[in-house]
Amino acid sequence: MVEKFRSLLLLLLSCLVLWSCASSGMKEREKLRAFVIQSQWDPALTLINESKAFQDKDSHLLQLMEKGMVLHRSSQYQESIENFKKAQDLSRQLFTISLSNKAQTLIANERFDVYYGAPYERSMMHFYQALNYFLLYQGNPQKRQALYSARAELVAWDSMLKQYKKKEESFGLFRNDLLAKLFGGLIHESFHTRDEDQVALQLYKDAYETLLKSYNAYPSFNELSQTFTSHYEEFSGLNTDKILNKYVKPTALQEQLLSRIKQKIVELTLYLFPRDIKIVKKRFSVTDTEIEKWKKAGDLKRSNVVVIVQRRLIPQKVGDRQYIGLDHAQYDSESAKVLSAIGSSVLTLFAAEKLGLTPAPQNWTPVGAHLGLEVSHSLVKGIGFAFELPKVNNTPTRSKLFIEATPKESEKVTPTSKELPLVQPLGDLAEQAVARDSLGRYARVGTRLLVKHLSALAASYVTYQALNSKNDKNQSDQFAAVMASLQYVAASKAIESSEKADTRYWSSLPGEIRIIDFWLPPGEHQITLNEQGSSGENLSWDLGVAKVPEEKQGKIFLNTFIP
Repeated sequence: MVEKFRSLLLLLLSCLVLWSCASSGMKEREKLRAFVIQSQWDPALTLINESKAFQDKDSHLLQLMEKGMVLHRSSQYQESIENFKKAQDLSRQLFTISLSNKAQTLIANERFDVYYGAPYERSMMHFYQALNYFLLYQGNPQKRQALYSARAELVAWDSMLKQYKKKEESFGLFRNDLLAKLFGGLIHESFHTRDEDQVALQLYKDAYETLLKSYNAYPSFNELSQTFTSHYEEFSGLNTDKILNKYVKPTALQEQLLSRIKQKIVELTLYLFPRDIKIVKKRFSVTDTEIEKWKKAGDLKRSNVVVIVQRRLIPQKVGDRQYIGLDHAQYDSESAKVLSAIGSSVLTLFAAEKLGLTPAPQNWTPVGAHLGLEVSHSLVKGIGFAFELPKVNNTPTRSKLFIEATPKESEKVTPTSKELPLVQPLGDLAEQAVARDSLGRYARVGTRLLVKHLSALAASYVTYQALNSKNDKNQSDQFAAVMASLQYVAASKAIESSEKADTRYWSSLPGEIRIIDFWLPPGEHQITLNEQGSSGENLSWDLGVAKVPEEKQGKIFLNTFIP
């Protein structure tokens, strides 16, 4: 019998080696991110096209998104457009499937399912498609068709976001995209017609509402974001002032962006409907002092330069350890069946005394708790089983960025300096989206895991009973406990391997996007980006030369990625 179980032990150890070799694609994504940071575009494309992690048929959308981004970053805008078209077509095909696929079986694991893309990722595809067209246009009258294509992309973007609003429970707080409003306004302004300017004005007004009503859920804009998120469902019966006073403490970045949005609203109102300025001042809390300040600084002039800065890479999506208790089995019929076969108290005592299983650690933070999201049955009182759910380790943005434009022909002239507002805190969006998704998966994955562990415990208990001879009780009990423990350890490792978190994500997205548009006199201007960190440190980057023409040819664009 000893030889038989020795052979079994060797087999189990061999299985552990194989299970430990399972790949999640994290190494390939880390390698891709390194290529992007170093601007090594050819190796990045080779990795995306040839790596098994990206070639996997279930990750085809992810491969298309990564490739589209690399082509965009390497200024291959037309190729990026063609690639994102494929990604958008596939995304639309998968959209309905993803909504109807919420009820997963107890056997399936999301890591082995098709990657559908997170809501914010699908939204960002529209941004980069519109941006690609915008950059092809660059104010060139011969390429005006690209500007019309950018506007058409805005319509598709808006249509997708309207679908999100109809599925509020599925998409949480991400029911509107602030970037769609602000970037959309810039595109419409670029047509230089009264009708398009009116559309832009409405988009900026919508952006004001979106920032206050939705983006206060993100810590880069609101120091009370956790409280805001946890009480969000109660807001329908409260007025805006009460919400802002109780649940919002604006960060410096929110105040900066709010000021910029109000500038745009005032600018276009004075240009289109000057008689409405009193109404605008009251609705958006704009003072005469602010308007005079903006006029003096030239902030109310029609802009001819747009600077778009994509900063850092989006934080990584990793597996985060979670726990579910044996006591939760009573809430699940499948788990209860396994438990009742041997007896709850018997199996619990066996697991604790013979296998040494313990409760979850006291310092465990349940999924989403730090964002104001938390599962109702998160407290594990008795024996707990560990499993993984996806998590984004995000650090809220706090640093301020400034754009400085210096005329090249006259360096003695005082440079034009503008604050560069944060318009899309992608790290915040990703963190909350993944936390909410994991929140929904907790019960489903945890219950599936519980059934597997209970089955493994029951099998180990049967082995223990079979080996526990009545003749030599002490020696037999020790041997039986050891073999039962080894059997359970091997089974639990297999379970752990089968329940690894799905850590696939669009890894080459930036961590944040900042946009500013402003007026510069005709001529060549050296553009510099300056960062004022929260700790007082200062950094600077040369963004190149903006050549502002004499005649009115639309806006000049500077688009850059800063690692």
